[in-house]
Amino acid sequence: MIILKRTDGLSIQNYTSKNKVSISDMKIIFVWIIIIFALPVVQGKASDLTKCLGKIQKITHIKPRMVKLIHATGYNVYKAGKIKLVQVYRSRSKRNLHFLYLLSPRKIDCPNTTWIKTPVKRFVALSTTHLPPLMDLDLIGALKGFGNTKSIYNKRIRHLVNKGEIRDVGFPANPEIVLSIKPDFVMAHIMEASDVEGLKRLEKLGIPVVYNGDYKESHPLARAEWMRFMSLFFDKEKEALKIYENIKSSYEMLKRKVGKLKRPRILVGMNVNGIWEAPSGSSDLAVMIEDAGGHYIWKNFKKTERLMMSIEKVWPQVEQVDIWLTQNTWKNLAEVIGSDRRYGEFNVLKRQNIFNNNRKLNEYGGNDYWETALMRPDLLLKDLANIFHPGIFQGHRPVWYHKLVWNKK
Repeated sequence: MIILKRTDGLSIQNYTSKNKVSISDMKIIFVWIIIIFALPVVQGKASDLTKCLGKIQKITHIKPRMVKLIHATGYNVYKAGKIKLVQVYRSRSKRNLHFLYLLSPRKIDCPNTTWIKTPVKRFVALSTTHLPPLMDLDLIGALKGFGNTKSIYNKRIRHLVNKGEIRDVGFPANPEIVLSIKPDFVMAHIMEASDVEGLKRLEKLGIPVVYNGDYKESHPLARAEWMRFMSLFFDKEKEALKIYENIKSSYEMLKRKVGKLKRPRILVGMNVNGIWEAPSGSSDLAVMIEDAGGHYIWKNFKKTERLMMSIEKVWPQVEQVDIWLTQNTWKNLAEVIGSDRRYGEFNVLKRQNIFNNNRKLNEYGGNDYWETALMRPDLLLKDLANIFHPGIFQGHRPVWYHKLVWNKK
C-alpha cells in the first residue's frame, strides 16, 4: 500500500534547546508555523493583471514586455522602463490564483495589487533560502530583520545579527518588532491555507507582504532562479541573471559529465512510526538525483509532492539499494540503529553507504543545506555526483553531505 500525502518540503527551520524531536515532529511544526503565517492577503485575478498592464502602458507610453525566465514557473515579470509588475502563482495547480506586486519608484493604483517602492532599502525575511541571493548580489545590508536568527548558518550574516544590525523578529514574527524596523516589505513563503491571523496582521499595519514560492518549484534550477525574483526589488536584475546563468551552466556541465555512467539505486527518507516518508518523483531532489547520475527508486511516483508508504511496501525495495540519503539529524551509524534497530539489517548500512546532509551546522543546529545548498544546485549536484560516482571529481571536498560511520560523534 502506498499512501500519497501532500506535505511541502519547507526550508525554514525550527529548533528546541532542551528536547530532541523527531524529523517527523519537526516537519509538522514547520508546516503549521507556515500555515499560521503565510496567508492570502491580496489575491489577483487575470483581469487585474490586464488592467494594471494597461495602466502602466498608459503612464509610461511603453508596452510592458514579459521578462523571459529559464526554468522558474512560479512567477512572471512584466517590465516597462523602471516599472515592474510581478505575478506570483498561489500554487502549481491553481494557476488562476496569484499575487500581484507593482515595483516602481512611485505608486500606481492597480486593483488587488501590492505596491512596493523600489529600489528597496530595508526589508524583513522569514526563510533561510532568502539569504543566499542577498549575499550573491551584495544586498545583505538591506536585511534588517529575520524570523528565528538562530537558524542562520552564514557567518557574515550571524555577525550582523550579533551586532544588532539584523533583528530577530521571532517566528511567528512579532508585529511590534517588525513595525519598529520600518521595512519596505516582509518576504514570506506561500502556503495553501485557510484565512487565519498571521501576516495578514502586518498588512493591516501597513507593512507590505511579498510571497516567495521558491520551495514549490519542481526543478533545482527553477528554485535557484528565484534569485532573479529577489533582485527585482533592488533593481539588480542584470547582476542576478549573470549569476544565475553561471549556476545553470555549471549544473548542466556536471550533468553531462555523469550522464552515461552506471546509475546506483538511491534510497531517500526514513521510517516514522511505521510509515516511510520520502520525496516523490516530482520533487526537485528526485530530479537532482537523476541529474547527478543516480536512479531514485521512486522516481515514477509523481502525482504528489511527498510520499508516505507502508513499511511492508518499502522493506523489500530497501534490500536492493546502493546508497541511502537520510536527510534528518543523524550524525553517525549508531544514531541510525538507535532510531530503529531494524535498520541494522539493511545491506546499505552494512556496507556503510549512508549519507546525510548535515555536515554544516551552526551552534544552534541551523543547517546550511536548507540555506545555501537549495539555492546553489550546481554545488549540491557535485556533492551528490561525488557520492554516486566516487573518484570522478579528484580532490572534491563535500560541502553539505557526509558519510555516516560508526566512530564519528
